[in-house]
Amino acid sequence: MSKFTWITTLLSVVLVLNLVVLYYLNFQLREEINKVKVSSQSTVSQENAEPLQIVNRPTPDPEAIAFYSDSCNPACQTQINSVKQVITRITPQAIGSIETARSSVSNSAAKEYSVTLGKGSSDAKDWEDVPGVNAYINTDNYSDISSVIFEVSLRIPTANDEVFARLYNKTDSVTVSSSEVTTDNKDSTLLQANNISLKGGNKLYQLQMKTRFGRESLADSARVKIFIK
Repeated sequence: MSKFTWITTLLSVVLVLNLVVLYYLNFQLREEINKVKVSSQSTVSQENAEPLQIVNRPTPDPEAIAFYSDSCNPACQTQINSVKQVITRITPQAIGSIETARSSVSNSAAKEYSVTLGKGSSDAKDWEDVPGVNAYINTDNYSDISSVIFEVSLRIPTANDEVFARLYNKTDSVTVSSSEVTTDNKDSTLLQANNISLKGGNKLYQLQMKTRFGRESLADSARVKIFIK
């Protein structure tokens, strides 16, 4: 074998090896890009589906990226840059923001409690208990109460009247301050008395109603909503 033939063969082998290495690097980079994309889509889709499980992934080694950057062709370099951009967007701050939003929604749902009083009717012209529409509420069972709302749905089927409703503390024989609501609508209307105060301890709270002209009025639902900090 001549010297020229030997050199040609050696160069061919080196070229083939370079092509194999470039193909391998290209394949690895595509796999990394797909993993990052799948991870990003999974993180966003789980925000509304279920609590996020944030897994700490090791940060890509800068030296390894630098090595690949110096060892591949322009096409390979473009793919490396794409991977860098995706990694840059998926920062700890972004993951933390998603986790904070999920935690906020979860905590907000856990802070609200509802005590159902029931439903009933009245045609009284003065304040009167609505039979059976009451419930015991023990404020000692709720730590750090931030606010309380009295909520009732009222209507006057025959119209041409006005109905009033309020919350009454039967245990202490006192009206719950700022709990009175009113409507003259014949269709069911949801009314709220915000920021009312409940007495400490276990008390019986009663729905009371009255009308202006004595026509039948209905309470389709009544409840007390308690929010804690």
